[in-house]
Amino acid sequence: MLTGALVASHRLRPKYHPLHVAFTATAFGIVFLVAGAMGLTIGKSNWSIVRGTWSDAIVWWEIAYGAIALLFAVFFWRKGLQIET
Repeated sequence: MLTGALVASHRLRPKYHPLHVAFTATAFGIVFLVAGAMGLTIGKSNWSIVRGTWSDAIVWWEIAYGAIALLFAVFFWRKGLQIET
């Protein structure tokens, strides 16, 4: 059902360039990777980076989110740079 919704929403909205996703995923990945490595726990509320709490250790789940986002970013960078405009 989720896959069907994603396919339908992709066909109904205007087509975006993959570089838009690449920029967003890169920023998201870098923020989470650096915050996790520094020990800043990003909360789930608005302005979560400002309200983050510090921990005494590395926050591994944030590093994992950052790494996954950067993998997506690499995919979309490659896809976006291969498109002829």
